Amino acid sequence: ILGVNPDWLIIVEGVDCVNGTGSPSCGWWGGNLSGAKQFPVRLSNPAKLVYSAHEYATSVFAQTWFSDPSFPANMPALWDHFFGFLEKENTAPVLLGEFGTTLQDPRDGVWLRELMKYAGTGTSGMDFTYWSWNPNSGDTGGILNDDWTTVNTTKQAYLTPYLIPPVGGGGTTDPPPVGGCTVNYHLDNTWNGGFQASVKITNTGDGISNWTATWTVPSGVQLVSGWNADVTQQGQTITAKGPSYAPGLGGGA
Repeated sequence: ILGVNPDWLIIVEGVDCVNGTGSPSCGWWGGNLSGAKQFPVRLSNPAKLVYSAHEYATSVFAQTWFSDPSFPANMPALWDHFFGFLEKENTAPVLLGEFGTTLQDPRDGVWLRELMKYAGTGTSGMDFTYWSWNPNSGDTGGILNDDWTTVNTTKQAYLTPYLIPPVGGGGTTDPPPVGGCTVNYHLDNTWNGGFQASVKITNTGDGISNWTATWTVPSGVQLVSGWNADVTQQGQTITAKGPSYAPGLGGGA
């Protein structure tokens, strides 16, 4: 893979059970990287290696460590055993590739708070991708509530202190924008096998004689029909153009 694209990161997930690395020998599917101490992944460029661990709460499965009388004080040593040693010993970065909870059990919130504390803050902390954004994961639910629109603020509150604001942007030589538009995408309705969404474009600058908007949809989404614009699909790209009877968009329209 690195021979094709030397810039890619190679993310290697854990397994569930590894014998001979100490107790416990089994953890979450994808969560046990203890074998990497004796059998590390070797790449032509070691700097491109990232290990990925999965970690879940007792509402997903009642692992024995959740009923330990010392819980949650027992968790850091457990995480050290399964995956944390890789980052602490500077073997390779660790990505918490999946972790999530319904927060239905009182221990779930304790687990999530302690896990985030263990992962650490800022650029020196472990990277993570929460499972999941969408609410239809039966084991965990999502950051989004079941309406697919509003955010579960209780879950988000656990994560917010550990989120790093995005950085970047253009340099000082970028030309100033001539005009501008704002775009709002809203999921209006869903049913088994389909959905209806609306895209609202507001011109915040001068008048536009012919407007076009494009956006990307997940693989498998197929456009059936559109209204108030000439809407077409090419692969995963949807394109909407001003209709012939109203191709322009005036300032503020």
